[in-house]
Amino acid sequence: MKLQEYITIGKVGKSYGKDGALKLGVEERYEQSVLDAAVLFIPVDGKPAPFFVEAYLSEEPLIVKLEEVDSKEDAQPLCNQPLSLRPQDLQAEEEEEDCRVMIGYTIHDEEAGEIGIIRDVQELPEQILAVVAYEGRDILIPINEHFLRDFDPERKTILMDLPEGLLDL
Repeated sequence: MKLQEYITIGKVGKSYGKDGALKLGVEERYEQSVLDAAVLFIPVDGKPAPFFVEAYLSEEPLIVKLEEVDSKEDAQPLCNQPLSLRPQDLQAEEEEEDCRVMIGYTIHDEEAGEIGIIRDVQELPEQILAVVAYEGRDILIPINEHFLRDFDPERKTILMDLPEGLLDL
């Protein structure tokens, strides 16, 4: 799996103690999924790496001991990195309300053709915006029923009818 196929659920904080334990900053809605997870994913050299949970030392603040991370020195490269889970590791209700499952999908426009792959999703109170790499820059595309024509989870594609000029902003 590529990094964009994982769901970022928080961030690894500072190391805790001398045995390599780590503080985790996790979005509240994902806390139960993290506590139930046997494996967490943290990027190493830009690629998602699985880290197996040895034990949770505390739930408030959330502190985890990972297998094969046995010292402050082992923990240091993991600090301040995004913390992710596989989509199948999320509790069903969390995945349903999380629009970030669209990360990795390819957006196609009816007129312009393939636009690019969704790199991130920003959930604002008034709308959902997809961050897409397009012609060497990131653009924001509103995901709403007015522009959406087809959503294909099997092919990981979204067909849209984007307003003229949106790609030029």
